[in-house]
Amino acid sequence: MSAAHVFRCEELATEIFNHLAPGPLRKTDTVQYRLCRRQRQTTLARAACVCRAWSDPALNVLWRVVDDIHNLLSLLPPYSVEEYLTAVFTRDIRPAEWERFQEYASRVRELHWRNPPTDPVDPRDKSMQGRRALIPASVWFILSRLCPRQGLCPRLQYLAALPISPDEPGPLIFVSPTIRHLELEVSLAGEGPADEYIIASLFSHMQPMLTSLESLTIGPSSDLDLLGAILSSPVDEVHILDLGDLRALRSLELGLTTTKLSTALITVLENMNLCSLALTIESLDEDVFLPAESRSPLRNSLRELHLSGDPYPLAQFVEYAAGTAMEVLSVTFQGLRRNPPNALYEVFQRIVGRISQDIIQISLTFSGDLDSQLTFLPAHDFLRHLVSKSHLEHIALIYDDVYGPFSRQALTDVVDAWPNLTVLRIEETCSSHRLNSTSQHDSAPDLEDLAQFAKHHPYLRHLVVPTLALYTLPATHQIPQLDHPLEILRVCLFVRYVGHQYNFFAVALLLDRLFPNLDLCRPQFQAMKTSAGKEQEWDQVERFLLALQAGRRGVHRD
Repeated sequence: MSAAHVFRCEELATEIFNHLAPGPLRKTDTVQYRLCRRQRQTTLARAACVCRAWSDPALNVLWRVVDDIHNLLSLLPPYSVEEYLTAVFTRDIRPAEWERFQEYASRVRELHWRNPPTDPVDPRDKSMQGRRALIPASVWFILSRLCPRQGLCPRLQYLAALPISPDEPGPLIFVSPTIRHLELEVSLAGEGPADEYIIASLFSHMQPMLTSLESLTIGPSSDLDLLGAILSSPVDEVHILDLGDLRALRSLELGLTTTKLSTALITVLENMNLCSLALTIESLDEDVFLPAESRSPLRNSLRELHLSGDPYPLAQFVEYAAGTAMEVLSVTFQGLRRNPPNALYEVFQRIVGRISQDIIQISLTFSGDLDSQLTFLPAHDFLRHLVSKSHLEHIALIYDDVYGPFSRQALTDVVDAWPNLTVLRIEETCSSHRLNSTSQHDSAPDLEDLAQFAKHHPYLRHLVVPTLALYTLPATHQIPQLDHPLEILRVCLFVRYVGHQYNFFAVALLLDRLFPNLDLCRPQFQAMKTSAGKEQEWDQVERFLLALQAGRRGVHRD
């Protein structure tokens, strides 16, 4: 079959163009990825101009994901962002212009309200320059008159960061019955029952169109007790949001600043068939009783659980909700100053004792504060209690502004515990005066410990360790040539004798023998909160590793 005949079949053409699909834009994307994404968009736009057979499939893929609401509205010629970053229509929209806009809007399946703040990636692109333009009520009024009976994007399935506020209800024009995934950002213009009543009316307007919703995220809202309003009785007989009516909902994330776990919330959650749940739990109501041996319906359906807040309410909720179906558990412990390390360790043991033996991913974050002087329990105390979870593939221990001692035991004592491990992240983001003190890292693992751990975990792709001892560098023949598939490696601090300067090229050479497949072009982590000198050490090693890879692969051959 010739190429011409292949592209006459729209399904085949779409399948081919799908390989050029740009996909959504993330804050963590590298500059190289963003430029490559821009090239894909350019290629699809050019393909749409080749012939009629290519036009529709290419445009469908190109406009499937829209990064910014202004990119969509800019399809209307009268739409313009004036001085002081205010969007306006400079003239009436002609029928032909509206028809063309509807043709493109019907292609959109995923809409992100705004770009990540790192955009634009191309310095020649002067549009917006990363600033936010205000869309006034007059723009939404005109659009709602032109589109009175359906959503502005009638086939939209994913809507991210939709703003909900009493003074601007216009964005609700994008909510339609086709939406499967919805992310809301709720805010109040002022204070008082009037604003809360307007919010209630907006949610009441949305409720009938959310019957097919599968995923709901409600972003932080410090000025409105939104969860309390949802679970309380109707405000003047206007329902805020009835979660129980969302029968198709499988993922719920309540990213609110504080949540008090109440009997009403427990009742709502038990009546939902959730697979993924994210909550912030600061406290329990006095009348809440969560028996650890209860037969909660959550245990039969919940596969992912993401929690943050005070340790004791978190432990009670995990004991209550975690069942045999649990595959992913992420817990962020806050309020560490109010809880001594030993008490928190007991909480951790309760959580580990409850979760399934078949759990695949576990992430623990111990969150302090910028002025914290806390010295916490060592990493190996946590890891040794996870040895019984032999199916683990992803383990993360994050010490956020808390110092957690890291010794060679953390690697040697669990060297063969998880045969399918793909990710091990033990990170410290504590202040520089902690990381600069080498006396606290005398027992840090060395390169040989790292080699043994990698040898026993052939599927490892992502490894982060806080410290690596460089008191003496082993000879080259002592480090095996593993050809390990590890892609991401990060060392936060090299420990060595005070005043001793090492040749970091030698360190890179030994690491390259272990991990020749490192991906040094992808985003790794945010800059550690260490001194500039410590960050530069790892940067030097990465540069030498990149040079070794380039030489081995012949990148710079003439």
